[in-house]
Amino acid sequence: MAVNHGTPEYGVMKELLEGSEAPGLELIERRRGGAKWFGIAHAYATNHRIIIVRMYPFRLRTSLKIIKYKDIVEVKVERGLFYCKIHFALQGEGPELDDGKKWFLGIKYKEAVELIKFINLMGVKASVN
Repeated sequence: MAVNHGTPEYGVMKELLEGSEAPGLELIERRRGGAKWFGIAHAYATNHRIIIVRMYPFRLRTSLKIIKYKDIVEVKVERGLFYCKIHFALQGEGPELDDGKKWFLGIKYKEAVELIKFINLMGVKASVN
């Protein structure tokens, strides 16, 4: 999915970019797919890492999660009838609890596949450097 430069989430993510880092892909959770009613997350896959920005109503609170490609051990995708959910297992994490906070929800299958291909491409580049 193309990156939308006009959102407040993009502005937050742009402040975090370093040097030649640029976003290549943006995913947005969908409420119909199981995402929260308030605080829809936007995930930006850059050429260095994944930045997940969650802004709550009236911008009273913003949460960030940054995932470096070299730290990703496993990507799980659960495919539902219309939407998928994605989980990133990271190095050093304890045994996984069935915690809804760790899932990125309401993604169309085609978008999930795009993200996985992008992660694989960036992971290969990171291991070469």
